[in-house]
This record gives sequence, structure tokens and C-alpha cells, in this order.
Amino acid sequence: MTPRRELSYECREAGKRIADQINAHVHMHPGNLMGKWMAFALSDGATRGDIYDSLAEAKRFTDEWRTAYFDMTSVLGGVTPDQAARYLDFHREAREANLAHRDPATQVFMGPVTRG
Repeated sequence: MTPRRELSYECREAGKRIADQINAHVHMHPGNLMGKWMAFALSDGATRGDIYDSLAEAKRFTDEWRTAYFDMTSVLGGVTPDQAARYLDFHREAREANLAHRDPATQVFMGPVTRG
């Protein structure tokens, strides 16, 4: 098993902020977050607390290259500060590598391969 990378103090603190916001919304809006998104600053995990109906909408109102997006459907049971920090750390690295967050609603999947 590969050892987990050590997160910086700043990233762990940002993970706490993100987890607090997500968990508050999960608690306040149980069952109403399917397909919704939240946006968090890559720099420090800050958010305006807005819930977006789609990733495309979230990107319209934020700077995609400075933002990590959480699909609320995947965190309906809440999220731990460590999970949030690792998610943020992953997205920071992705942006440094010039990789954008793909929208699963518009992603094209390859169909079965048939031989003629």
C-alpha cells in the first residue's frame, strides 16, 4: 500500500472549513442536494455557501482555475475534514497540471466496441 502524502497545516485547516460548510448544508437540506454542487476556493477552502444546480452553473459564477467543485450527491452522508482536505489537495495539483474539472453530466462515454 502506498503511504498517504502528508498534508500541510494550511490544507488541513482548509479541509475543516470545507467540511463544516458541506456538513451544514447536508444537515439543513437533507434529501434536497441530489445533483447539486458547491464551489470552494483552492487557496483556502473559502466559499460563499451557494448551492448550484449544475457544475456548468457553478463554473459560470466562479473562476474555474481557482475553484474546487464538490458534487453534493457524493457527500450526502457528510464529509470529514481529512476527506475534504485530500479532495482540495487533489484539485490543487490538477489545476497546477492545467487539468480542469470535467462535468459528468456532459461527459461522453465510449460505447461497446464491435468488430465488423
